[in-house]
Amino acid sequence: MKQSESKKCHTTVEVRHAFRHTLALQVRFSDVDRMGHVNNNVYFAYFDLGKTDYFSAVQSMAIAAGQGGEARRGGADESLSQPVVAANINCDFLAPIHPSEPVEVRTQIDRIGSKSVVMIQAIVSSATGEMKALCATTLVAVDQHTGATVEISLALRAAISAFEGRPVE
Repeated sequence: MKQSESKKCHTTVEVRHAFRHTLALQVRFSDVDRMGHVNNNVYFAYFDLGKTDYFSAVQSMAIAAGQGGEARRGGADESLSQPVVAANINCDFLAPIHPSEPVEVRTQIDRIGSKSVVMIQAIVSSATGEMKALCATTLVAVDQHTGATVEISLALRAAISAFEGRPVE
């Protein structure tokens, strides 16, 4: 964790662990509003890119390590690729992102419940380490056919813990 990440700032989201996943972002012309900085609504698209890349990285690492179980079409492991929906999102906007500023989204799973995970994400300046936004999202596992909530698979729990390098509970 860079020194600037450990500075206390006013936020409702707590970062309890080091981030192990980072995705570089490209600020697009359409992301910038009339104020000359990235519009706050766009931050959520950046967080979504981080979520998608995070779960892809977890799945790839698990498959490479021989974890998982039930194969399905396309080679993806059924127990590693559970559909999730956002049930709650809390975001603190800490500083503006300017068009020429290199930024990245950092992602981690903080906790895993029986049917949900809490994901923590930060958008950070790649150049300075300044935290631009901090977000906590509760994601709930669902059956894609019925929409009913389902248990997080043991394979996915193990894969997340392995990826995070710590027991995630």
